[in-house]
Amino acid sequence: MSKQILLINCAYRVGSIIDQMMQEVAINIQRSGYTYEMLNLREQEFSHCVNCRVCTQKDGENPGECINRDKMNDIVKLIEQSAGYVIASPAKFYATAKFFECFLSRLIVYSYWPFGTKTPIPKKHLTKKAVLICAFPIPEFIAKIYSKTINQLKTCAKLIGAQPIETIYIALTPISSDRKLSQKEKEQAKNASEKLIASL
Repeated sequence: MSKQILLINCAYRVGSIIDQMMQEVAINIQRSGYTYEMLNLREQEFSHCVNCRVCTQKDGENPGECINRDKMNDIVKLIEQSAGYVIASPAKFYATAKFFECFLSRLIVYSYWPFGTKTPIPKKHLTKKAVLICAFPIPEFIAKIYSKTINQLKTCAKLIGAQPIETIYIALTPISSDRKLSQKEKEQAKNASEKLIASL
């Protein structure tokens, strides 16, 4: 079995709080003896799903093949090769980060949705595990009520065949322009990494 964990980073900014958290997770994964691949979506060139549904016509657990010949096809290969996942995205007040929204739309390749049927069927069984990380500019209790990003992160994990086992919420991210991880947040990264490794 693969000993690689895929870190899917949907942050806009280099050095953002999400970047810092993912680096902290990466350090702890390395210490465990596992390897990781850091996938920064801001560095990848891929477009939104065009809703042609060509990729959804074949049944079975293997992801469909998108007609768009861009980086997403390589990303899907990385997903398939990995033993577990850490998926992290910032959230705006009501909206979802554009990189994550685009990425999620392309995960339709993980669904079986033949023409003539009303709803897609997920292809994957939940045989892998994932840690989810979401950063908000607002207090956590408000984010849990209004933000759709948390549910979308869960949907993302399940589409690629992973059961979320831990969710880290980072609230009030823009309290300063050079916001750094607190010791508590570093401990959260460490604990979540250890929990993920133990589940594999």
